[in-house]
Amino acid sequence: METVNIMMATYNGEKYLSEQLDSILSQSFQNFKIYISDDKSIDNTLEILLKYKKNYPDKIEIIDYEKKKGSAAKNFIYLFENVDEADYYMFCDQDDVWDNDKIKKLLDKIHSMEINN
Repeated sequence: METVNIMMATYNGEKYLSEQLDSILSQSFQNFKIYISDDKSIDNTLEILLKYKKNYPDKIEIIDYEKKKGSAAKNFIYLFENVDEADYYMFCDQDDVWDNDKIKKLLDKIHSMEINN
């Protein structure tokens, strides 16, 4: 079965983070792993991330939260350079909320495009 890496860059996202993570974890397509890089948040973001990592150790990987990247773009680049290989990669912001079939719909669309092109 194909694999999906979901990359999330966080910074002071405590207000929205739990809702976003819950929406990803409840996806109809489940062969994914969430890779998160925090940019040295000063709110409770890291505590929330560590709680989710503890509860979902096979689904969530926190990448070097002690290193300041300096911007969302640099944080996403850092993630992309430090995640395991997968068939597909998806990016999300810390304040997104995903419909429960987002991954499946995206993969269906990608497969359709691959067949047609």
